[in-house]
Amino acid sequence: MCNTRNSITSNGFDTLQFSIHNLSVKSISDCLLIALNNISENNSQLKNLLFKVYLNRDFLKNIYSLRALRIVFQNIKLLFDLKIDFKIEARIPMEYLSTDQHNNLIQLSTLSCSAVLSGMDYLVCELPNIPLEPNALKWKTACFHLQQILKQEAKLNGLKDPLAGSYFIDSMTLKYAHELWSSLQKKIKE
Repeated sequence: MCNTRNSITSNGFDTLQFSIHNLSVKSISDCLLIALNNISENNSQLKNLLFKVYLNRDFLKNIYSLRALRIVFQNIKLLFDLKIDFKIEARIPMEYLSTDQHNNLIQLSTLSCSAVLSGMDYLVCELPNIPLEPNALKWKTACFHLQQILKQEAKLNGLKDPLAGSYFIDSMTLKYAHELWSSLQKKIKE
């Protein structure tokens, strides 16, 4: 499923936002096709493109699918000579979380780590309502600062591509990017 939203940012540039709720080739290529159609209609006004991607529980698929999305869109920019700023916002769905604060912290850490390793531009963690208990404030603070924890404790910042050179990730990313590109080409021809 792909939801589209058009908005004006504070600096006056037109932004087109897409929500991708499923990391399948079909869902992502459908969104890319909708993006291409919107770009061709609004090329002179459109300056920013934001893909809001909802992560799933598959750690590796989160990584290689977001990396592949970036590769395919870079190819689209080169092919059509687009001057659009492209960003990926990784979102952690609240339905993956429970009322167990320790399990949630592990889930959020794992999903956030996969998003950071994929090279996303933004990370959004939706937090559930947790009953107030003695450790709840400490847990909520840790979740709130999860990006900083990954940056300061795990040292996952400062590298453009922290997984560069990983044969498995690179091969899965290229395979998935090829599948996305092929699917998109078929949809364009239809």
